[in-house]
Amino acid sequence: MTLLELRFYPIEGKQDCFKVSGSGSLGEVHHEAGLPFLDSETPDVQDRRFTVVKILESTHFKEDNFSEDEQAWMVREQLLLPKRNAFDPPYLATIGRRLYQILGQDIQQVIETAVAEAKRDRIFLHIRLRFPAEDPKPVRITDYPWELLHNQYGFLAHQGVTFSRYIAYRSPRPNLPRVERLNVLLISSGAGDERIGLKSLPAVEADAIANGLQQAQQKGKIQLEILESATLK
Repeated sequence: MTLLELRFYPIEGKQDCFKVSGSGSLGEVHHEAGLPFLDSETPDVQDRRFTVVKILESTHFKEDNFSEDEQAWMVREQLLLPKRNAFDPPYLATIGRRLYQILGQDIQQVIETAVAEAKRDRIFLHIRLRFPAEDPKPVRITDYPWELLHNQYGFLAHQGVTFSRYIAYRSPRPNLPRVERLNVLLISSGAGDERIGLKSLPAVEADAIANGLQQAQQKGKIQLEILESATLK
């Protein structure tokens, strides 16, 4: 696995853009990106990032969950069908393409090169998204679903790319005592809801993680416990 880190920074005095930088075999590049989901058709230019979050949290379109202005913006952005009765089928790809677009050509080139090199070497590419510990409220870079990044070939997550988020806290790393064995609690959401007939997701994710930790557990390095159902305790 190879690592590519994309670093996101707020720009002092600016509330409609941020800075992103990355480095790879082509060197280090920087780009000043505008916020991806601004609605210029409304007074004072609304940031629709919370609308996007609501879309991603929805299993299907429900008119009552979105205001008239939100629905009009969603139609313009091709996230909602013109009849306003359902999400536009490729809405996830549309969101991902918009996020990828605002990164700019230089950052895109760094990503494309890293993806190509990983494919050539037959290894996975891991993109670490690094955010500042203090994310200004007007910008809130962490609110955006960067894991949906989508280039001309599809979602990066479908091209051998994995993502993680890193919050760059300035406080020193705690000096914890060494232990012979780590206790690992695995929690994986099933996202089911019996009230609306939504079946729980299969345990594919939990099984894959458990299999990946099997060797460490056999060597006595970790003690793995899988939380089967939610608890209030």
